[in-house]
Amino acid sequence: MQGRYHWSNTALSPRFFGVHAVGVLPFFVLLLYKSWWLFWLGVGLNLGLFALERSGVTLAACFRYANLLITGRRKAVNRLLDELFR
Repeated sequence: MQGRYHWSNTALSPRFFGVHAVGVLPFFVLLLYKSWWLFWLGVGLNLGLFALERSGVTLAACFRYANLLITGRRKAVNRLLDELFR
């Protein structure tokens, strides 16, 4: 099997009571430091993660796409050994 059905792509994303594990982190911090700002940050983060999952995009794929937008497709390469032995 090749492509997207490789064995390493079979793991499910970590969840805590049905919520993506990244979305639970602000609520764990909220147990120690109570603030409305942190509560609404957690709600917004969970809504964003829910929208990503409904559109079929994973969080890792979203980060890869954001990196592509910021840095571009072509990356500069420094050839230090070529510079030294010229």
